[in-house]
Amino acid sequence: MLNEPGDGLRYVYDYGDDWQLRLRLETSLPAMPGTPPAVCVDGRRAAPPEDSRFEYMNDGLATLVEDPDRFEPAEVNELLERPWYVLRSRGVHPRLLDLVNILSITSDGAELGARLAALPDPPAKPSDDELRTAFSAHLWFLDQAGDGGIPLTAAGYLRPAVVEEAATLIPAMANWIGKGNREDLTYPVAEFRESLVKQLKLLRKYKGALHLTRAGAVARDRPAVLFDHLTASITPPQARGRFTVDADLLVLAYAAVTPDGELPLDRIAAHLTDLKYRHDDGRPIARHVLHQYEANVHDVLVNIAEPPTGRRARSQISAVAAALANAALGR
Repeated sequence: MLNEPGDGLRYVYDYGDDWQLRLRLETSLPAMPGTPPAVCVDGRRAAPPEDSRFEYMNDGLATLVEDPDRFEPAEVNELLERPWYVLRSRGVHPRLLDLVNILSITSDGAELGARLAALPDPPAKPSDDELRTAFSAHLWFLDQAGDGGIPLTAAGYLRPAVVEEAATLIPAMANWIGKGNREDLTYPVAEFRESLVKQLKLLRKYKGALHLTRAGAVARDRPAVLFDHLTASITPPQARGRFTVDADLLVLAYAAVTPDGELPLDRIAAHLTDLKYRHDDGRPIARHVLHQYEANVHDVLVNIAEPPTGRRARSQISAVAAALANAALGR
């Protein structure tokens, strides 16, 4: 550890070249606001080029570089400002750091890393009015469940009148062409209700009705609390399957940089293919996969928006959903 002046570290860089490096702490200064996590202030002598092996040992650096004495701190600091370092200093999800690093060799992946690094830190939180509008469907269900519960039919479905009213609030209903009065025939309502129970854990089934969980009771009519709860709920835990974690993180990442825009599902699917994921028959990952696996964050994010007033893109991300995705990446 580098704690006190004089402390040192030793490590090997590139086991092929076997470069033995020593770092020594000369002094420490208090961090000021805006201080980067790492900065180069000075240095001397050029470094041997990558993969130069030991060619420089006998004849010196002059055989490999034009100016052996040249050292440019600005070049080092440019490298230290790469997205990986910026995001690491913010404490983003550790697997997202891996994904940014792996995908940086592709043009789309490099662009994603740069856009994530450019996001405000800390992320701005929407106002209560903005949250209340974007959470209209969530808050309505919590309010209905708080007054003795939402009764279900004998078959376990929402009653038709409840389905009709919920359908006017759930954003995913924007493109629905059916009547929207039977839950078993109106899957956007059914999926939203199930997400409130299984994924977001705001409601629970008990004795033929939907009741508030403890979290739901706390978040009832408190949009800022609901924002924090949803942020925690959609952050992918490391214990989940690797594909699910990677897919959710990429959806969250693109949602964070796409406020009031449509998620580029084809690009996200291509990233997953670049990460060596495939269908069982060897086909590359297709876009539809991103909203078909259980408890995916895509379906949560697209329902964080104002109530439907007309047709909209299925994967449209509101400004509030983008802010929530950004907050979830930093947990």
